[in-house]
Amino acid sequence: MRRPASLTWTTISSRTRGTITVCWSSECAPPAAPVTPQQFASAILQILQGGRIILADVKSEDIRKLTADVPKKRIARPKPGDVLAIPAVDGGCHMAVVVVLNRFGTALGLFHGTSARGRLNAELRRAPRKRPVYTDNGRVLDGTWKVVGHDDSLLALFPSDPPIYHRPNAWPGIDTGEFGAAETADGTLRLIEPDEAREVGLLDGTYRHPVHHAAWLQKLLDDEVDRS
Repeated sequence: MRRPASLTWTTISSRTRGTITVCWSSECAPPAAPVTPQQFASAILQILQGGRIILADVKSEDIRKLTADVPKKRIARPKPGDVLAIPAVDGGCHMAVVVVLNRFGTALGLFHGTSARGRLNAELRRAPRKRPVYTDNGRVLDGTWKVVGHDDSLLALFPSDPPIYHRPNAWPGIDTGEFGAAETADGTLRLIEPDEAREVGLLDGTYRHPVHHAAWLQKLLDDEVDRS
């Protein structure tokens, strides 16, 4: 596979620099020894220093080194049905499925327990948590949380439009009810009954921020395992 790479050359005096944009291919090496970007740069440097390639603005003998700058591999944005493996501090992974992406963030359907191999096995599938949790995509995009599969059938285990919750009297002039309110992504507010308020933690004050930073969510999951 060909990849674009920028090779930055530096002269012996270090006063001038330039950039050559090339394509390098791992197919030009034996299968057991794929070419790395820096190995490719070193090979080009030898050719330049040997005078086989002429540059318009620098003498080949003045080139001291070539440095390869290859764009980082981009990780696709997660989509509903993607199965995520979230590393657990004591080993294994917490498992989740992406339920929906909306203005609140990315809603994850989580499962009780952990997976030793980072796969959603039959036991975990039978133990979904009732309510999805909103988070950001940071740890998916940086590769910390791995997309290990895709299964649209898992979406039926969770609400398709998960709400966030607001405490009573959250804002002046907006009725959030005696026990709190649930808000969906389209802005609809629904006043909730005591049982739902108790279940989500509004009555006892344990309800946390409706959207968890990914690193914080991972810590909460680890803490829960420690307490179990």
